[in-house]
Amino acid sequence: MTFGAWLLLVLMFVSYMLPTIVAACRPHPSRLGVCVLNIVAGWTLVGWIAAFIWACAQTKSNTATN
Repeated sequence: MTFGAWLLLVLMFVSYMLPTIVAACRPHPSRLGVCVLNIVAGWTLVGWIAAFIWACAQTKSNTATN
């Protein structure tokens, strides 16, 4: 495989796993759930969007309390 093909393959994998990466980088309490949803249903556009929204959703531990 050429360098361009490898680069495309890596970019596609990172794009596919973006919800999992976002959940892992944030202190998200449901990181494992986001990862499972992403792997199982991420190949569908609806599953990927659901996993991404879940990974980006603000959790109670992320909100500031007064």
